[in-house]
Amino acid sequence: MQYTDEPNVLFHFLHHAHHRRVNEEWNARGLGDVGAPMLLAALYNSEKEGRTLSQRELARALRLSPATVAVSLKNLEGKGYLLRITDEGDQRRNRIHLTEKGRNAVERGTEAFQAVEEQMLAGFSGEEKERLTGFFVRMLENLAPERRTAPRRPPADPLARRLIIIAAAAAERSVSADDKKTALLYGRIQKVDLTGPGADGCGGTL
Repeated sequence: MQYTDEPNVLFHFLHHAHHRRVNEEWNARGLGDVGAPMLLAALYNSEKEGRTLSQRELARALRLSPATVAVSLKNLEGKGYLLRITDEGDQRRNRIHLTEKGRNAVERGTEAFQAVEEQMLAGFSGEEKERLTGFFVRMLENLAPERRTAPRRPPADPLARRLIIIAAAAAERSVSADDKKTALLYGRIQKVDLTGPGADGCGGTL
């Protein structure tokens, strides 16, 4: 099967393929009613470390909104996978505890994740797996909320890049007023910033 080389499309396919296979493996182990396996896994790991998490701490660990976590917790609690117990040191806060049913679900679910991972990474060398993990970490860091205001890169469109160069040169009065007007008009139409940071950073020849 041939796939596109467009990263966004590939990530879309990979996400849905992984989600489908995980669901198949969980259903095969009688865990089809667990709608938030990563949430249970996070609670399980924290308990192994001797810690219990609050709803807010759990949301932060999974990079989810507290509201989303609250809905999942209510659902899982109703099915007997966990309990929310008031924190003795802070009556306004609940601590999340797995029940025995929840722990058993995580242990069986871990087998499901391992099966999917083995299939997904079949044929990868140890070095390739390590590099892939590094790439995923870098992409997650790039998409972190604090990185969303990163400087904008120059557009790939050759015409847009040339017009940016024209606009930058116009600021030094080395091109005609008509060329400058054309460049700025194109920028407004294409939503390209011809005057902001990076406008003079295209470099090279076109």
